[in-house]
Amino acid sequence: SASRCDAVEGWAQRICPCSAQGIEPPAACKQLSGRYCAGTELDCDCDSCDDFRNNDRCANACRVMNGYTSAPAGMSTWRAKRVSRTSSTRECDCSWMAKGRGDDCKQCDKCALQCRLA
Repeated sequence: SASRCDAVEGWAQRICPCSAQGIEPPAACKQLSGRYCAGTELDCDCDSCDDFRNNDRCANACRVMNGYTSAPAGMSTWRAKRVSRTSSTRECDCSWMAKGRGDDCKQCDKCALQCRLA
């Protein structure tokens, strides 16, 4: 119905038009926003209502970029991937990915991209 925002099967189909209409998404999904690494090979549109069921590259990156390291209580068992060992590239030291909270998915410079793909 027009008064709810339902999460539909498939990441690309879960775009939540509710925020544009001023309608809050249901508790079964969380509104994400932004664009992950726009214009790069890792580009993902994060403006969606996420139910935390998918476990793919875009879903994971968008969640972390929006501050989630695990699914909200009662939604799923999803957790952000943690890196314990890194592989640096010829041009970049990637050890930062295993320190502290790791990759927050907010940087998309050359080294961030190379380290994520290493």
